[in-house]
Amino acid sequence: KYSLPENCRNTKSIVNYLSTVVGEKILSFENSPIGDEIVNKEFANQAEQQKYLLEEIKSLTHEQGIGTEQIVIILNSSKEDSCLAEITKTGKIPIKSIDRSGRMQRDSINYTTINTYKGLEADIVFIVDANLIPEEKKLEMLYTEASRARFKLYVLGC
Repeated sequence: KYSLPENCRNTKSIVNYLSTVVGEKILSFENSPIGDEIVNKEFANQAEQQKYLLEEIKSLTHEQGIGTEQIVIILNSSKEDSCLAEITKTGKIPIKSIDRSGRMQRDSINYTTINTYKGLEADIVFIVDANLIPEEKKLEMLYTEASRARFKLYVLGC
């Protein structure tokens, strides 16, 4: 076992968000980048959340040149009950499930649940349907999901 007194995985912005989630100060590695602000949005319904998610992914991949392998969507329900229900692609990019061993599907935007993705990380993470996290598990799950993002984090819900 090793003691890790500082967070070395995430940007300082993400570490500040994680501190807010757990209600205590988490130390950030001195040389970690500041990073982008966390995007924390609530929508009136699933359709609005879906539209925002797909438009943001399009912007990241087409306009900002982010590779599909750098992006992961973490669901808080089954796909059928999520804002991704019946969605198989965004533009020409397929949206596919990560396999049970955590392997990403190539040339796709990948989605999964935290149960499969625990211990892994991605440059950009979208947490969708955050409102569906059970209240009794909210702190632990939101912390675990949010800490998967290395550089940019989106927390979306209805």
